[in-house]
Amino acid sequence: MIALVKAPQIILVTDFGGYKLSARNQLAGEITQVKPGGVNSEVDIKLKGGDSVAATVTNDSVENLGLKKGQAVTAVFKAGAVILAVVS
Repeated sequence: MIALVKAPQIILVTDFGGYKLSARNQLAGEITQVKPGGVNSEVDIKLKGGDSVAATVTNDSVENLGLKKGQAVTAVFKAGAVILAVVS
């Protein structure tokens, strides 16, 4: 079974600042690539376990958060963003 997460449903957090979130799915990792587009950027993140996840965020968010390769981030998403797939 594979869990797929819709990239636009992922929120990137660089600093929790003491805040707690209702989204329990929180995957810590490091940015491996930021691919800018016309409006949005794809941010690729290598997770501590070796897997990876991609998030789609606005170019403004990339700039405001200073997202760049090598930066530590946490990918946060609600359970409703997860699609389970069975591999045969």
